[in-house]
Amino acid sequence: EGTGIESLYPLNSDIFRKAKAQGAITAYVHAFGGEGDPLKGSLGGAKEFPVDVALGTVDAVEWSSSTHATLRVWHHVLNNDFPVAAVGGEDANTSLHRHTMLGSVRTYAYLGPALDARGWIEAVGAGRSFVSNGPLVEFRVNQHMPGESIQLPAGGGVIEVEAKAWSNLPLTKAIIYRNGSVWKTIPLSGDRTGAEFRERATVSESGWYSFTVEGEPVAGSFDSSYPQAVSNA
Repeated sequence: EGTGIESLYPLNSDIFRKAKAQGAITAYVHAFGGEGDPLKGSLGGAKEFPVDVALGTVDAVEWSSSTHATLRVWHHVLNNDFPVAAVGGEDANTSLHRHTMLGSVRTYAYLGPALDARGWIEAVGAGRSFVSNGPLVEFRVNQHMPGESIQLPAGGGVIEVEAKAWSNLPLTKAIIYRNGSVWKTIPLSGDRTGAEFRERATVSESGWYSFTVEGEPVAGSFDSSYPQAVSNA
């Protein structure tokens, strides 16, 4: 009470519009942490997020730690045909005992041969990227990268799906999602630090694909998060 938080103005939408007018991409930060379904709790820390998605004022949603709650919400967004990208970042670190380490959740974007700030912004906004707090992933469908679309004939066609993962910590699962459901569970390597997959599949309707890998929390670490990497769709 008595602070700017109490005011109903400006909405996030207003600030997003101003930022986008200056060439920025916009994202909700630390939006839906944890493992549970936000609909069964307090709706997370981004209650305006669905409205901004529908208005087209938000480009991305952020992982500030490994989480299944954000993954669930993001899948719902994609299932409703909104091109919102997954990005990594961090919250204010007010307690070293409660927060992840600075820079531990990152956004890896593909820029091509030129490394510059504008190219990075555009790549992240387009979803040519993946989120990770450790593992590295590659994912392609018909040689198209995440963030790109593939046009097939009206009756469908055949696609080739390729996925690869590397991790310095053991993984427990490597999953390709299609429209929010598990499409393929990929076997891990013998030491569980990698996975590789290539398969042709027949497609008869519209859909999206994304690649996710995960591991177990590190024993004895103050960071309770677990290894996770999520490719954009």
